[in-house]
Amino acid sequence: MNTKRNVGILVFLGGLLVVMAAHATLSMSESVIRKGTTIEVLEPGPDLQDLIDGITDEGPAKQYLIKLGPGVYTITADGIHGFGLVMAPYISIMGSGQGVTILLGAISTGSLNSTSAIVTGASNAALTDLSVENQGASTNSFAILNDGASPRIQNVTATASGAASSNWGVRNRSSSPTMNNVTAMASGAASFNYGVRNLLSSSPTMTNVTATASGAATNNTGVENFSSSPSMTNVTATALGKASTNTGVWNNNSSPTMINVTATASGAASTNIGLRLTPVASPQIDSSTLSGTTAGVDGLRIGTRITNTRIVGGALDFDGAATNCRNTYDENLVDVSC
Repeated sequence: MNTKRNVGILVFLGGLLVVMAAHATLSMSESVIRKGTTIEVLEPGPDLQDLIDGITDEGPAKQYLIKLGPGVYTITADGIHGFGLVMAPYISIMGSGQGVTILLGAISTGSLNSTSAIVTGASNAALTDLSVENQGASTNSFAILNDGASPRIQNVTATASGAASSNWGVRNRSSSPTMNNVTAMASGAASFNYGVRNLLSSSPTMTNVTATASGAATNNTGVENFSSSPSMTNVTATALGKASTNTGVWNNNSSPTMINVTATASGAASTNIGLRLTPVASPQIDSSTLSGTTAGVDGLRIGTRITNTRIVGGALDFDGAATNCRNTYDENLVDVSC
């Protein structure tokens, strides 16, 4: 028996165990475990932007996932650009559930860009299974901003409140994200609150989305489409509170497809409109409920098609010869002529 060799092996194994134990302790103390292209963050503490920026070899063939454990992750504006958490292509973020993993911050400026957002999305990436909350009290506050980016957003609650001018749950600008099982809320004493606002050639796919706006002094809008053409299926858009105008869904120069959409407006001092169409809008609407104390629908235009839909509050300002309404009825199941 080679005693010296056996002793050497034991010493080597013992040293290896010490190194492994030290490495395991280091990983746990940092709350970060790396497993190939998956990075697990066990609890709040690590800088999430540093984790994203530290990945340098992502791409179509090597996509990363950052998995966040339960807890409240505080997002602060960086000291260089003033941005919150900026996602990157091919790097997705997944939490442990809505209300379980929370990205929380107070990021608000006078600009309508990433300096007012908690999360800025990226194409070829996903944001799933968590909540995003912006409590910023400056001029504008966004929970989630997509600017020229089209991520997948699934099982997410996005909330913005407290800004002086505008609060936005989700703002899509020239973007076409896939939004599935999303709750977007904007509230507080701003001038304008938007649950979801789609701008400038955005065409998001919105499925099982609940968008609520409340508390603004001037306008609360559940969903606004401005020069955009989203696909809206199983969407509930609600505007309420003592604003001058509340609008469930506002299509401004937009032609969305709306299937099984509930658009409701109530509580405004002067105007509550379920669905507003200005100045040129020709949506395709089916199996929906449009409800407002001022009007269920206002501003029907050429090319509008409404079928199998309940209109509560009547239809205003429409061109009957150019509007195609079939099987439309009011709260008493009486036919509505439009």
